[in-house]
Amino acid sequence: MKSIYEKWRKFLNEQQYMTRTTAGTGNRTFGTPAAGTMVTPPAINKLSSGADPLGSEPEIDSDEVVKAVVHRNSHVLLLQKRNNKYDLPGGHLHQGEGTEDGMAREFEEETGLWINPALFNSINLHIGNKTYFEATLQRDDINVNPEEHKDFGLFTLDQIEAMGPDQLKSDYKTAILNVLGGEK
Repeated sequence: MKSIYEKWRKFLNEQQYMTRTTAGTGNRTFGTPAAGTMVTPPAINKLSSGADPLGSEPEIDSDEVVKAVVHRNSHVLLLQKRNNKYDLPGGHLHQGEGTEDGMAREFEEETGLWINPALFNSINLHIGNKTYFEATLQRDDINVNPEEHKDFGLFTLDQIEAMGPDQLKSDYKTAILNVLGGEK
């Protein structure tokens, strides 16, 4: 059974709306890029107590992880963790969640930006429990979730290749080279 939020998200996607989450609050706003309007439907946002006003069950994470090489103009978006290591956007899927939907949800949670799930393209790379995607970054007004990351950056392929394993996991480099290797 779909939650009211999933139904609302489906409607917004069909109408070419975009959503935005205010980092750290969980509050979502919706609007059309053309009109530049953003509205906040109260039933979608969490109460200040953190409770879900719709009374839905908390989501349970699965063991599957999705990550994305999100890029623009030969630069890749990397999120900086508190331990100063860099990370690709992504995370654990919820049980029963589709990979593209989960990737879109994780990207929104971590950056405050919504990318339509249909715009995440599989790069046919699976390493361990991770499935990798690629997408184009349309905007750069990123608001990293301070609970997960402390900063972000857009890096060239040369900068990424120069990073050691103490800065960026080798699996992530493999995914990035898979997507941008020919753009050098």
